[in-house]
Order: sequence, then structure tokens, then C-alpha cells
Amino acid sequence: MSHGLINLTLPVVLQEIGYVLEEYPEHPYQTAFAMPELHQKLVAHILSNVPNRYVAAGIQEPFGKPKVDPSSPLQERL
Repeated sequence: MSHGLINLTLPVVLQEIGYVLEEYPEHPYQTAFAMPELHQKLVAHILSNVPNRYVAAGIQEPFGKPKVDPSSPLQERL
């Protein structure tokens, strides 16, 4: 299974950019940042200047004895 990291900060940054741009006039701000290249540069600049949070995806537990809570019912422990 492949492993990867998911950036939890990116969706928040994209959402906040959208909120902020809604408050600015369409010309020149919304028009300028509607261009993919400038929008990507803005996102990259923000991500490089704020703490980012990641979560690991696709990681499996190593094989071995499963961890069982001794206080759980017998059916769950089997």
C-alpha cells in the first residue's frame, strides 16, 4: 500500500483566499487572482509563510497480535 501525506492547511488557505477576494473589488484583484498562475503563486506564498499541518494516509499497522482491551466483551475479543 502506498503512503502519503495530506496537507490539512491547503483547503483552509483556499477557503480563506476565496473569502478575502470576495471583499475586494472585481477589478483588479479578483480578475488577477482568477488567473491560475497568479492564484497558485498566492497559495504557495501563503503556505510557505504559515505553519502547515499534515496527516499520514495509507499507513497500515504491522502484522502481529491485535491489541485487545481486556475489559471488552468476549465476543469483541474473539
